[in-house]
Formats: sequence, structure tokens, C-alpha cells
Amino acid sequence: MKVIWKIIGVIGLLIAISLSGAVGRWIGKASVDVFPVEAGEVVDTQRIAKVLNKNFPMMTNPETRIDSAIGLSKELLFKYTLINHTAADLTTQDVNELGKFYLNTVCTTKELQLFVKNGITISYAYFGKDGKPITVISVKPSQCGSKRRAD
Repeated sequence: MKVIWKIIGVIGLLIAISLSGAVGRWIGKASVDVFPVEAGEVVDTQRIAKVLNKNFPMMTNPETRIDSAIGLSKELLFKYTLINHTAADLTTQDVNELGKFYLNTVCTTKELQLFVKNGITISYAYFGKDGKPITVISVKPSQCGSKRRAD
């Protein structure tokens, strides 16, 4: 559990990540500025990922590196590496807490509403320092429900 709070605490400065914080706002703002769309229009996640990838890889904090963004049909996936940890370092409870963190972040961050309102799933794939997968956390717009931020 200590590892996850260290990750969330530092990520919180970035994403608070992968998002109500600086990186999340930056990703959302960059997406809106570069690709302005109205609710209900098609969001080109591949183009957004291509623009974001010009800035990656990037250390988001001493523990976490964002490696890339991938635009899929109705999904924007961010690949992260925990540079000091492997999957064995995290418990199921750690992963569950990270999932709750991202659910709240995606659903309540103003800059991410472009994605939520346009039916785009935001996913976070974490890999360990050994390159092996740790977890993938996906937040679907339908999960936001009453948590959705009102503009």
C-alpha cells in the first residue's frame, strides 16, 4: 500500500495524472486547443495521440514515466512505466486504489470532459521497470454518471 500512495502522491502532482493535476489538464487543454470539437462530434484520438507523443517520454515524477499515448477507436491509452517498481511490488489493493483515483480524476477534471462527453474511454497501462505489464485501468464515460463535472 505504501508504494501506491507514493505513486499517487507524486502522480497527483502530475495527473491529479495520467489527471486532475498538471498533466491531465495539459493533455485535455492540448487536445481542445489543437483539436477543438463540440460535444457529439468525432474526436480523432489518433491525431491527439500523435501530438501528445511529441512530448513523450517524459518523467511525471521521480517514480513514473509517461512513455506514449495511443489513439484507438473511442479510446485514448497512456502507457506508463514505474521506473523503480515491478508488478510484484504492488498489491491488488494498490491497483484498486489507483483505479478509484483515475475514475474520480477522469470524471471530475474539467479538461478531460472533452473525452467523457464524446464517449472516449481513457486508459492507463502501467509497466514495471522490467518492462512487464502491471495493470491497465480504463475509465469509460458511462462510469462517470453523477460524478461527471458540470460545466
